[in-house]
Amino acid sequence: MQHLIEEWGKAKAELEAKQQELLEKLNRTSKNSSSPPSADPLNAEKKVAKKKSGQKVGGQPGHKIERATQTSARRNTTNSTHHHRTSVT
Repeated sequence: MQHLIEEWGKAKAELEAKQQELLEKLNRTSKNSSSPPSADPLNAEKKVAKKKSGQKVGGQPGHKIERATQTSARRNTTNSTHHHRTSVT
């Protein structure tokens, strides 16, 4: 009798582990795994659209405009010459 109880206990533990594995697989989506969105199940949560802020696209009123001048653009570039490797044969 004790032997049967031990076997049932082992079988129950194996089944519970398999159930947990299958539940994790079922709940896996592109958000919590490396799978592509096309692999998501049909009942998966859809992406929620963002609410519009009401602001126009582009620069907003009151934002300081910073533009690069020719002198600052020259400072950011380096006067380097391109060195080409030549193969020695």
